[in-house]
Amino acid sequence: MFDPPVTVEEWRLAGRQFGGVWAGTPRIAFEEDLVARLAGLVDALRTSVEDMDEAIAAFDQAAWTAWEAGAKGDDQDAQGVSVPVDRTDIE
Repeated sequence: MFDPPVTVEEWRLAGRQFGGVWAGTPRIAFEEDLVARLAGLVDALRTSVEDMDEAIAAFDQAAWTAWEAGAKGDDQDAQGVSVPVDRTDIE
């Protein structure tokens, strides 16, 4: 069973991790999976987070920031948070 993060900050962290995993991959592949992931997260968020729109926006923005940092070869995102580079779970 999927146990989604509860706070907006937890969703932001999850987005950073997601974007970091995809860092260095083609934009189209990242964007397609991000869109699919966001669609699935909406259902999980309906009852778990007070502000669903803010949580989705935080995840989306953090994922893009982390992916862009990886595309530039940076090891940190715009907030100075280290971006994970483990891509072993990408299919």
